[in-house]
Amino acid sequence: MSVTRLGHVGLVVTDLDAYGEYLREGLGLREVRREGERAWYGLGSRHHQVRLTAGDEPGCDGIGFDVSDEAGLESLRAAVESAGLKILREQPVDDTVARGFSFAVPEGPVVELCLGAATDPAPGVDDYDFYRARGRSLGIRKLGHVTIGSPNPPAVERVFVDVLGFRISDRFQEVLAWARCNADHHSAGFAPAAAPGIHHLAYELESFADYERLADHLARRGTRFVWGPGRHGPGNNIFAYYEDPDGTLTEIYTDMIKIENEDSYEPHEWDDLQEVGNKWGPLPEQSWFEKLTPFRVPVEAE
Repeated sequence: MSVTRLGHVGLVVTDLDAYGEYLREGLGLREVRREGERAWYGLGSRHHQVRLTAGDEPGCDGIGFDVSDEAGLESLRAAVESAGLKILREQPVDDTVARGFSFAVPEGPVVELCLGAATDPAPGVDDYDFYRARGRSLGIRKLGHVTIGSPNPPAVERVFVDVLGFRISDRFQEVLAWARCNADHHSAGFAPAAAPGIHHLAYELESFADYERLADHLARRGTRFVWGPGRHGPGNNIFAYYEDPDGTLTEIYTDMIKIENEDSYEPHEWDDLQEVGNKWGPLPEQSWFEKLTPFRVPVEAE
């Protein structure tokens, strides 16, 4: 399919310096660029996985997905227009992406479709192994998925499936769903919420062994897990959750299943919240289910 991966998330943050310090020193991301009230942070070769914009209140102003090629981008534009969805920008939000456009998902996020994202090479393999061997890497591999909260999650799901070509991997009682755009079990999830917003964003760790190092590192910085470690049913991934400096729920995970058999895979219908939420232990407090960072239309799109 033409959507190949989750590329980035755009966050509105109340303290650009403090949030940037958390990404750099807390999670090990690189500050790739900073201009005025904006900053971009990367993990691998893609220019950035997190775009920050200073604002009065926390929010999410866009979720970016990478597209395979020009034909795929034009096909998606036609699908968006055919579905009657509002295109907010005919061009990328900034010059870190060569081609693309943004559209609004009703009761959901602003989606940015990206072709030709700039690169910012990570350290070479030898350097990477050097740091890993000495315990200096925190083991974060990539921004892996986002879970979207909405008063109408089935409607948001239909846009991702019918317009963007995502495939449903698992479903819980016809309300919660997890969808993929590549072999990863999910790059997006859809959950019920009082208002549109991000329920959580998630970073993939290299392995379970990295949990100890990252958890100790975050604890020394005053950050505690609010749930986990545990193992989810859908995706089978090991997880832990904490709140970032602006209170946005953040997951770190590893060991997520890959779906390689696209032709024969059938989504599993789950009916037991305990098995969905945590195969290992307790479910979270009710406040965890109600967490939300609201979606905000970016200034450039107004």
